[in-house]
Amino acid sequence: LTARVRPLANPDRWLVSPGIRVLPIVLQEGGSISQPGEDAEPVFRMVTDPRIATRLMLSDTFTAKASTGTYHQPPQPQELIGVGARSSVGFERAWASAVGIEHQVSPAISYDVEAFYKRLDRLIVFNNAWTGFGTNPFTNEGFGRAYGVEILARHNPTGNFFGWVSYTLSYSNRAEDLTCLDRTPNASDSFWGTGRCWSPFDFDQRHIFSA
Repeated sequence: LTARVRPLANPDRWLVSPGIRVLPIVLQEGGSISQPGEDAEPVFRMVTDPRIATRLMLSDTFTAKASTGTYHQPPQPQELIGVGARSSVGFERAWASAVGIEHQVSPAISYDVEAFYKRLDRLIVFNNAWTGFGTNPFTNEGFGRAYGVEILARHNPTGNFFGWVSYTLSYSNRAEDLTCLDRTPNASDSFWGTGRCWSPFDFDQRHIFSA
C-alpha cells in the first residue's frame, strides 16, 4: 500500500511517498526429523514493513532523493526443521536507507549518485549451544551491516544508441559467532560492522562494475 503526497504548490517539485508492506505467511515448523514437531499445526505469522521515499527538485537539472524503511525475510525451509523440538526461528529483519542526487546533464545524458546503508538483525545463524536432539540448531541472533556508494550514468535512446554504466563500492559484514558476541560487550552495536566478531558475508563484493 503506497500513497503519494505533493506538499508544494508545484506538484512536480516535491514528492513524498509513504507506504506499508504487509507480509502474511504460513510456516510449517517441523520436519521428518522433528518429534513432536512433525504433527504440529502450521503457524500463521504476519509482519509489516513501513517505508517512505521522497524526491525534491532542486533545479531544472538537479533532484535530491532519499528513502528509508524496514524489510523482513521469512526463514528458509531447512531452517524450520526442529530436531526433536519445534523450530523457534522467525523472520530476519533489515532497516535500509539511501540518499542521493540525480543530475540531468542534457536531454540524453544523466547520472545518479547514491549512498546506502543497511542494518540487519535477527539473522538466522547456527546455534552454538545446540546439543542435538531436543534443541534447535538455528536461532535469530545474528547481525549484519551493508553500506556503500553507487554511481550510475546513462544515455537515453538517441537514434540507434542507448547505454548505461555503473560502479558500486560496497561493504557487507555479519556477526554470527554467538560465543564471540557473548564475550564482547556492545559488539553487535558496531555501526560499520567492524571488530573481532565481524566478518564479510559469503557473497560480499567490494567493487561491482557493470555496463
